[in-house]
Amino acid sequence: MSRGRGTWETRRLAELAAIVTGTTPKTSCPEYYGGEIPFVGPSELGDTRPIERAAKTLSSVGAARARLVPADSVLVCCIGSIGKTGIAGCRLATNQQISALIFDPERVLPRYGFYSLRSLEGLLRAQGKSTTVSLLPKSRFQELPFLIPPLSEQHRITELIDRADAIRRKRAQAVALADELLRSTALELFGDPVTNPRGWPTRTLEELCERIVDCVNKTAPTVDCVTPYKMIRTTNVRSGQVRLDDVKYVTQQTFALWSRRCAPQPGDVVL
Repeated sequence: MSRGRGTWETRRLAELAAIVTGTTPKTSCPEYYGGEIPFVGPSELGDTRPIERAAKTLSSVGAARARLVPADSVLVCCIGSIGKTGIAGCRLATNQQISALIFDPERVLPRYGFYSLRSLEGLLRAQGKSTTVSLLPKSRFQELPFLIPPLSEQHRITELIDRADAIRRKRAQAVALADELLRSTALELFGDPVTNPRGWPTRTLEELCERIVDCVNKTAPTVDCVTPYKMIRTTNVRSGQVRLDDVKYVTQQTFALWSRRCAPQPGDVVL
């Protein structure tokens, strides 16, 4: 055992939780599937909300051939999408790509365990073996060091993250509503551009644009320092805006080379 910040302890995962690796009942037996038990795969992981549904379900017969885990189990993908996490909102089963951690609640609050493992996604990926399919062996996974503060501190941390996550969700909902309002307003003003109910004349984009310029079909080399030359990636173009909150930078020479066909100007449309 080692001690971290103040009274925070560092323990092996195996000391704090029972680790259950999922299994898949025979898919050749249709009677195993189609019941009420969620059968979770990696595609269901990645959200902060408890998992209560899955694309596949197990019957009672199929569940008897799976490994069921209780609500509040923390789910971590250890094959393929290593480090992708989720938390069970009910009793469920997982496939063999996922390990479920059933924490001792007197030592680790399940939601604290979930957020902590979610923050360790990069470390988990680094621990994986690079084969045809990335793999984090259970023997290595259960030996990972895990930082545990007192339960009162775990409560405080969890509440803060839950609040921040609720704000993030509300903001995302507001953006989605604004996008839908924009689309609805455009349809009301201009009509459906496909059916053209107003009978407006049409032109090709080539006729209406001074020029249409494709980008260089590879990624420009970036630098770690801030320069006057920003590189816009697809992740920077969202909801009708060019967002510069997570922009990369290039040198003057790279900018000149990559924009030699046409340097972007204010008012240009980026598609």
